[in-house]
Amino acid sequence: MLNTRIQRYIDAIDRLQNGGFVNIVSLILSVPIERKGMGLLPRCITGKGANGYRTKERPTHNGIDFNAGPHAEGYAPEINFLARNAKCTRSEMHNSYGNVVDITATIPCRVKGKAKTAKVTFRYAHLHNRKVKKGDSVPLWAELGKVGQTGNAHGAHLHFEVWVDGKRINPHDLDYLAPTLDKPTTHVVQKGETYGKISVRYGVSIADLRKWNGWPDTEIPTGAIMWLVEPPAESVPDPAPPERQDEPPHPVEPEPVISLEEFEQLKQQVGDIEAKLAAVKKALL
Repeated sequence: MLNTRIQRYIDAIDRLQNGGFVNIVSLILSVPIERKGMGLLPRCITGKGANGYRTKERPTHNGIDFNAGPHAEGYAPEINFLARNAKCTRSEMHNSYGNVVDITATIPCRVKGKAKTAKVTFRYAHLHNRKVKKGDSVPLWAELGKVGQTGNAHGAHLHFEVWVDGKRINPHDLDYLAPTLDKPTTHVVQKGETYGKISVRYGVSIADLRKWNGWPDTEIPTGAIMWLVEPPAESVPDPAPPERQDEPPHPVEPEPVISLEEFEQLKQQVGDIEAKLAAVKKALL
């Protein structure tokens, strides 16, 4: 069942992503919930009000409630679709939340369309059980616990909250970088693009883009390659080897050049020496 649920999230992300970003509420609503012995149940926001967050009837309701149904309690898993590098920052039984799990990761996101890189926390409450404990590293798609109705809950459902940089926000306002997509590291600047436009597209803050690239806002060159992450430190080339003082070449003596007359004289001298040696040899015998 878990592998099937993972695939449903991946398929939903592929359908919903826009420039790599996905609205978190739209994602949850796009994945039906499993019920033991019954068919899939389409997810919806429960309670009065269009969005379920701090409605007129429930002004202090700080999250969104998603339906489940009794046949899902203790059976249907909630999983980490936040990020690959998420960490469990809360796991406990609470009087109101019941079994509650928080997972947190620092990721690119958009809050009401404004791009930033922020510490994002997803809170899952009223779980039937908890599969992770505080301090655990939580892999992408890992099970956090089953849907339940623990704590102050009337029927099985998921109470879901979003926190950005330590502040609770309306989950409808969050678009986050889809964890199944690789984040690009560079962007080729198109005509008319600004730091602001590129910031919204990739979820990287304008301040970081300026710091990493250095162009004035009005002078970003079309066709330039812009860093979307902190650029690597410039590699330092290996020092050049010291110049070697090669040994100068040895002089080459020219071949002797003699005239025919000199050759005949040498030949006569050799003949005379050979005659003297023969005479000495005969005298010794």
